[in-house]
Amino acid sequence: MEIKTTKKSQILVENYFKMLSNMDREKTNAYEKSDILNEFYKDPDIVRIVNRMVESVFSTTSTAVDQWENIKIPELDGLTPIEYYDTLNSMESLVELVSFFMKNNNSVPLPSNLKERIKKTDASSVSFLHNALADIKPVAGDDLSKQQKAILTIVDILLLPEFIDDLICLIEKLDFESHKKIIRGVTLTLTDIGEPALDKLVQVVEDTRSYPDESKRALYVISLAKIASERKSERIYRLLKDYFRKCEIKYKVSASGLLALYGDRRSVTMIREYVDRNKEHISKEEYKEFRRNIVSLGGIPGDLDYSYIDKTDLEGKMKE
Repeated sequence: MEIKTTKKSQILVENYFKMLSNMDREKTNAYEKSDILNEFYKDPDIVRIVNRMVESVFSTTSTAVDQWENIKIPELDGLTPIEYYDTLNSMESLVELVSFFMKNNNSVPLPSNLKERIKKTDASSVSFLHNALADIKPVAGDDLSKQQKAILTIVDILLLPEFIDDLICLIEKLDFESHKKIIRGVTLTLTDIGEPALDKLVQVVEDTRSYPDESKRALYVISLAKIASERKSERIYRLLKDYFRKCEIKYKVSASGLLALYGDRRSVTMIREYVDRNKEHISKEEYKEFRRNIVSLGGIPGDLDYSYIDKTDLEGKMKE
């Protein structure tokens, strides 16, 4: 989708980046000063004072952005950024503006009042975004354009259930190896949409049991488990249990974590039995994760500890 650029929007964003650049220099200076002073004095009280100085610089960033949004910019005919946002009467012009925030094709945090302006959307804007999402036709090995990333950013701000099908269709079109970051971002948007996405995610996870792309399916299951922890059902528990049993070995630890997140205590037996059967192939670090998930579900590791924790470690655990 091609969008005509607007000079004023470019000027606004350049002004924004300049303000952020000044803030970044202050942060860098604060870090450098803290390193020098901490090294020189080596005094706990001085260290605390210096660290508070660093924290203070960082806490002023959001305040500085809020102030910037209320400063009149001559190149915008004397409008403040907030006033300029209100002159953008179409979703197309908002997409254009947001696309300029995709510096070097990576997004930067949008000003809070711009997000609020985006949320004042209407039916025609939703229709525009539906079509824009459908028009994204990625090619393996190619990154998405700044305009396409801007569309996804706006959809992530709106979090409307109307976009659930569009987002899942987009995930299916994307090549995982070429677009890992985008796919993860889209599944996070589905998670943030929350309960309205649950039934569709259940359907997708069921339909992808023999899915060739395990990486995509894993992200679907993660999104499902996060949302479903607040709305449990036997159907969802069976899906998570089935995923744990059938997923690739490299996903077993994270799959046990999803069972723990979901929070059904029946999962304890299944996780313990898997660990017990595969003791020879599970590293000590992996076992720590399995153990943490068993305990979070209310289970007891019991004799599993003896296979992974030496005597000194075990005595320490017993005292915890």
